[in-house]
Amino acid sequence: MEKLIDMMQTKIGTVATSSGSIVAGVATYLKLLPVVLGCLASITGIVLSVTLIHVHIKRNKREREKSEFEHEKIRLEIVVLRKQCKCSDKL
Repeated sequence: MEKLIDMMQTKIGTVATSSGSIVAGVATYLKLLPVVLGCLASITGIVLSVTLIHVHIKRNKREREKSEFEHEKIRLEIVVLRKQCKCSDKL
C-alpha cells in the first residue's frame, strides 16, 4: 500500500489522477460519457485527492516529530558533555 501511495504522490501520479477526473467531467458534460460513470470518476478523483492529502499531512507530522526527537536527543547529549567537561576541569 505504501508503494502505491508513493507512486500516486509523484508528479506523474498526480497529473494522471487530476487529468482523469477532468477528462471524465468534460466527457460527461459533452454527453460522451454516461452521467453515472462521470460521477463515479469524479468521486474517485475526490477520494484519491483527500486520501493523498491525509497521508501527506500524516507523513509530515511524523517527520516533524522525528526531527524534534532528534533535536532533543542532541540537546541532552550536549548537556551531558558540558557536565562531563566541567567535572574534568575540577579535577
